[in-house]
Amino acid sequence: MNPMNVMNKIFHQTLGEISQSNSFTLKENQIVQGKVIKLFPDHKALIQIGQSKLIGQMETSLTASESYWFKVGSSMKNGIQLKMLKKIDENGIRNQGMNRELLQLFNEKPTKVNLLFAKQLLLDNIPITKQLFQMGVEILHQTNSKEIQETISAMSFALKQQYPLSREIVQSIIQLNTNPSLLNHLDSLVEAIQHEKIDKPIVKQLEEKIVAIKQIADDQKLERLTTIIQSSNQLNVTKEELHLIQGVIQKADSKEMLGRLVNEMKPLLTQFQNVTSAESHSELLTDKEKNLLIKLVNDQSVFTSKKEVLNHLFTAQDQLGTKSSYQDLLQNVVEGKQQLNLRGLLLAASKELDSSPLKEKVDQLIQRFNGLTLFHQDHGPTQQFITQIPLYFPQNSYDLTLQWSGKKQNDGKIDPDFCRVLFFLELPTLSDMMIDVQIQNRVMTISILNNHKLMKEISSLTSEELKKVLGKMNYQLSSLSVKPFDVSQNSHPKENFKTYSKIEAYSGVDLRI
Repeated sequence: MNPMNVMNKIFHQTLGEISQSNSFTLKENQIVQGKVIKLFPDHKALIQIGQSKLIGQMETSLTASESYWFKVGSSMKNGIQLKMLKKIDENGIRNQGMNRELLQLFNEKPTKVNLLFAKQLLLDNIPITKQLFQMGVEILHQTNSKEIQETISAMSFALKQQYPLSREIVQSIIQLNTNPSLLNHLDSLVEAIQHEKIDKPIVKQLEEKIVAIKQIADDQKLERLTTIIQSSNQLNVTKEELHLIQGVIQKADSKEMLGRLVNEMKPLLTQFQNVTSAESHSELLTDKEKNLLIKLVNDQSVFTSKKEVLNHLFTAQDQLGTKSSYQDLLQNVVEGKQQLNLRGLLLAASKELDSSPLKEKVDQLIQRFNGLTLFHQDHGPTQQFITQIPLYFPQNSYDLTLQWSGKKQNDGKIDPDFCRVLFFLELPTLSDMMIDVQIQNRVMTISILNNHKLMKEISSLTSEELKKVLGKMNYQLSSLSVKPFDVSQNSHPKENFKTYSKIEAYSGVDLRI
């Protein structure tokens, strides 16, 4: 799955969710368009603004069923004060003349870019002050013509979320929405580090941290190797293979010898660790023993237990620093504290690096991580957050994008009894894959979206085992269904995201797990 498209769908769907979920609020000096639904005594009126209705205290007489431009005044006990600026001509509505009228109210020129900005604000029913509009225009003046539309969309998102309208926030949203996969971003950063050869300790630490993230799967393989050697009686092997394993166990008769044996196998089992025999010991294993150990390790599933899955994901999050707040990381940089995760090292590197292609890539990755935090949604009793984790495996590597949403517990965490989790992957054999897990009172419904012809057969073979495993975790599997992506009208499979990712109102197999 193209990660750029996944985040693009999350971005546009989140915009829709904000419109439906956020309570409608107006602030002083905002300009809005509204229609008079009903008139009341004492210059009061029921006004419809977008999908919301409110009681307004008017300064002048209005006509029912007519539309007007209003400027928001102060709030009052009996309603919000609205100053009528101009009646909206019905012909202007039909001919899209309202874009020009909004620019006139802000004393802005009707340039092509300004008209596009005004059009988006009206389309999304976003109230805005003259000051904020001018800030948006200034950002657009500094924007490349090819990036105008995505910048306007990002500003619309920021305004709906009531974020400060700054270039930094807009760029963070754009980086997350349009950039290549996180995997490609990390690889590109390593290439830039190796190409520029900047002799700074922080740059070396940055490279080592990215390698450490890539090595998470490798480290799990080596742990598995140790388990195989120590638990040979549980292996399904032939007599000849058992004899070979027993020979390996005899050689690993101490903690020191086991460590030497694992080190000897590292170059054969790992993809990122360029390990050589730093110690001048002779080889402990024969070629037959090495080949058998490689076979036993690689024949197992990528993850052999729930513990391994969680360990991989939590380790990756800790290494990336996605759970740390931006302000805490920034404060550590200011105070000169040691940075323990990638985000912290990126911030420290950006501070030390002069303007260069490397600094540009560092800043883009910082903006990408900051952008993820902007997609956090908190709607009273419900919340949503999104995270991306790069998965590196021997044959293939890809981003895992997760979207969590559900009821919020007293401690602020999502309630595991009432929640929804969506997983997004692009796999080399099964191609685009989306797994939608919905949980209500610990009853689980799983929908798999995939176009591979064998997907139904694969899922049916594992459904009973899945029920048993979930039962041990006190979850009941209600249904497991497989559906193809909607490819009607030649749409891309990710177009289905909009249908499946919406937060409900509160009331050959590539990867074996």
